[in-house]
Amino acid sequence: MVTHMSVKLRERPVVRKAMRTGVPQRLLPLAFQLCAALLGWLGAGAPLLGGLRPLGLCFAAAVPTPYAVCAAAGAAAGYAFALPLADAAPYLAGAAVVALLRGLAGTRRQNYAPMAPATAAGIVFCLIRSGLAVAGYAGLPGILSAAAEALLVLGLSYLLVGFFAVPRQGGMPQDAEERAALCFAFMALLACLTPYTVLGLSVARAAAALTVLAVAARGQEGAAAVTAVGAMAALCAADPANLYAGLGIAAGGLAAGLFTGSSRPVTALVFCGAGLVGVSCAPGNNAGLQLAVELCIAGAAYCLLPAGLFQRVPAAPPSAPFASRAALTTLSGRLEAVSGALCAVGDTVQAVCERLPPRRETTADLCDAVAERCCKACGKRLYCWVDCAGETYDAFNNLSPLIAMPDGVAAADLPPVLQRRCQTPVRLANAINVAAAEQAARRAARTHDGAARAALCEQYSALASALAELAGQVYQTDVPDKRKARRLEQLFSEIGLEPLETTVAQDASGRVTATVCVPRLSFTADELKVITDEVSTLCRRTFAPAQCIHSGTVTKLLFRERPRFAVDCAVCALPAGGDISADAIQAFPDETGHFHAVLCDGMGTGKAAAVGGVLAASLTKELLHAGFESASTARLVNIALALKSDDESAVALDALSIDLYTGDAVLYKAGAAASFLLRDGKAAVYSGDTLPIGILGSVTGRRELLCLSPGDTAVLVSDGALAPGASWLRAQLVAHADDAPQKLADAVARAAREKQQDMPDDVTVMALRLRAVE
Repeated sequence: MVTHMSVKLRERPVVRKAMRTGVPQRLLPLAFQLCAALLGWLGAGAPLLGGLRPLGLCFAAAVPTPYAVCAAAGAAAGYAFALPLADAAPYLAGAAVVALLRGLAGTRRQNYAPMAPATAAGIVFCLIRSGLAVAGYAGLPGILSAAAEALLVLGLSYLLVGFFAVPRQGGMPQDAEERAALCFAFMALLACLTPYTVLGLSVARAAAALTVLAVAARGQEGAAAVTAVGAMAALCAADPANLYAGLGIAAGGLAAGLFTGSSRPVTALVFCGAGLVGVSCAPGNNAGLQLAVELCIAGAAYCLLPAGLFQRVPAAPPSAPFASRAALTTLSGRLEAVSGALCAVGDTVQAVCERLPPRRETTADLCDAVAERCCKACGKRLYCWVDCAGETYDAFNNLSPLIAMPDGVAAADLPPVLQRRCQTPVRLANAINVAAAEQAARRAARTHDGAARAALCEQYSALASALAELAGQVYQTDVPDKRKARRLEQLFSEIGLEPLETTVAQDASGRVTATVCVPRLSFTADELKVITDEVSTLCRRTFAPAQCIHSGTVTKLLFRERPRFAVDCAVCALPAGGDISADAIQAFPDETGHFHAVLCDGMGTGKAAAVGGVLAASLTKELLHAGFESASTARLVNIALALKSDDESAVALDALSIDLYTGDAVLYKAGAAASFLLRDGKAAVYSGDTLPIGILGSVTGRRELLCLSPGDTAVLVSDGALAPGASWLRAQLVAHADDAPQKLADAVARAAREKQQDMPDDVTVMALRLRAVE
């Protein structure tokens, strides 16, 4: 099914709506122009709120550009026909302004931007109507009325733009904004039809009743209720005398919504029965009879018209709004990555805290503990601890070296002054040993708790900073593209992969990410390539091969734009002795289009130094891959290292992150050796006076911003490569600048090793060259 998808898409027939309705395609533009002119005419003849007629100008400003001039002409004709010349003049001037500006936009093929003509028309209308008000001695009330109607023109035009400007798939609204726009367009059309009657029956009221029943037929009681209330508002705004009719239609709509699952005759009967509320409120018998007939006509038409016709009436989708789904999908993926990375950091901190060795403690409070335990009932207690307190305390201070010994203090080890005075020297020695052990345990516990608290506080601080960065990224980057999402959903439906969820989002840089969730399936590499090509064509973007992520019964296909650049990474690592190097390396791309290179140099050489370097590099990789910035990553890794002893915890950190879409790079250094950037045969040096991580409670790193171009080579080195001197290493890099990255790294690393003298050190050279993707 998937392998033949491309052929199926290219051969699918294009069936135009005009051909389905029987209208020849060449006559379709003329039909649309006539409809636009009719809308302008009807809007000009529709009074609102006691005599205002803004809908003609609003339709002229809101319809698509090719038909705007016709709508403006129809509105002008309607105003001239329905109003005296003095009253029609402001409307005619506004229609002329709209026609002029929309016509110029059409000839210049400008984007659809109707609000500027609407604003200009409102200003012209306000000026002319205000001038006529002053000339007619209407004064300030006339000016305020003109300004209010001008603002009404602008506001209603904005609402109608939502209906005309947003394309709908098959005429159906896809989200809350489109449903609101469709509802307002329905209300505007009802207001336009209010002045017209057929055989004494109101066209607008019958149309409103039929529309409410049609919406109820879709099984959406909420949509039926909203449509009924909107119809009542539109009828009352056009003519306050329609209040009783609007009340009847609203009551019928609310009742019909409760019977949406019943047959059509039952729903129509319930609607007409509830509509009798309006009949009972009619100002006269004739008015009540007219409303009853109109409701019955609408109910009969609802029962007799084909059922398939009502399936095209929009209904509210049961799922959440598109924007919420897109935001939750993106946020969920990022938080999962963050959770995994923080678990690794938390496990490391916990393991280190559990293995903390006991710390030495002074004997400042040892005397009080021994006196309470051994001398409390002794008759010489006051003599020893009060009269001769100085000698007693000096004797205990002399015992400090023995107390620290594993065997403790024996009776024979007591100073002579204590042996002469104490009647129970064995008991005294045991009390000293017990008190010293308890005191040492308490001090170790306090040290342990203090270190854990400090680490936890630093971890919370670093985590808060990192999550704030991620929250800012989510807020800025996730802008949904609803039209492309609907096209993507239709694409997968046509090839037989009915999507469960489809999202397309664009970040602040203009990059597009698409996600499609389908029932769990397996795809080959060729199938994913075909799918990616079709999605790229549909979204007009070049995507990298789709990532296939399986979760439970769902398979998620993730499409990201293909980066403009790639990185050729080469490493040469020469241990100082044996096969173990204290320099740990990580180089990897992430899902956001960045390439990360990490070089961690453990202080010293051999296995003991390698523990800190490997630990720091692995944790840094997890955090950078999860989306943390370099500074936040260094703080979190520092927590894991700071609780260890000094000879194992100090690590020099180099982290380079390259944006593969723009070439922008961030170089973060904490106690690391100088780094170099080779460009056009020259080498720029980046260094800083910073301390390694794992020593202090905080991190003193330095952040450099770089801008890389294709052909540039960034070089990260450990301090062993700088042993011959920075100037010598810079000259070596310049000499090999034109070599391939692997050849450059090998040549420079081996030359540095030959320059080392009696104390060899680990030498690591990492070369990263940026190239354009073809």
